[in-house]
Amino acid sequence: MSDGNQPAWMDANPTNWLFTTQAKCCETHFGWNLPTCLGEHPTECASTLWYPDWEGSNKGCLRDGNEPLYMVQNKDGFIFSDKKSCCEEHFSWGFNVCMGGIGGTSIAHGDGTSTIVYGDGSGDKYYADWTSGDDTCKNDGLAPEYMVNVAAMWLYDDLDKCCAQFFSYKLDMCKAGGSTSSYTGTNKWYTSWEDSTCYKDCPVGGTDCGGPADFFASNNLFDTKEKCCSTTLQYDYKNCVKG
Repeated sequence: MSDGNQPAWMDANPTNWLFTTQAKCCETHFGWNLPTCLGEHPTECASTLWYPDWEGSNKGCLRDGNEPLYMVQNKDGFIFSDKKSCCEEHFSWGFNVCMGGIGGTSIAHGDGTSTIVYGDGSGDKYYADWTSGDDTCKNDGLAPEYMVNVAAMWLYDDLDKCCAQFFSYKLDMCKAGGSTSSYTGTNKWYTSWEDSTCYKDCPVGGTDCGGPADFFASNNLFDTKEKCCSTTLQYDYKNCVKG
């Protein structure tokens, strides 16, 4: 979170606990559950914060996560929740240039070069949409800030590459734009904790089909219903098998 209510023990050790980008926070403390931290619970880690860019063009504030260590250790004077506050504090002599001259997103390319992207949107690049329930990649320009700020990691030029990176467990469905009509599934079994039983990973309407397995269920698929029930719902095995 970035509400300023972090515990005192975090303030006392900012190098380990305070971050200016959500991605850095999630990668450090929630690497085991990165998609959830970044996609489904965007307030679980710090959102992107701004700092004065004196080592670069010295014309404005950035939010690319590359702030010097001394700024993190003195966050009250150097780290800001919005661009305007940062510009007012450190670039009052060139406030208009600070507010309009730097978009704040640095994209690193494979050839060693980098590009500053002006503006906040993701344009026509594809990003993983975990929040709407569609489970697909979109290019509607509405990628979250943490993705735009680390574009080389999260944004892709075409749908196929984005789907292969983030939705390999349901690739066909992702490429179909999240539509279940063209999704055939794996026909393996997954656990439905809500119904206390196991369903097949296939479109609803088929025998024992529960629809597409979500991200977590897709990592725990079983060849038979009996195996699924005995492994995940062994305390209620009989009802699970009958369900």
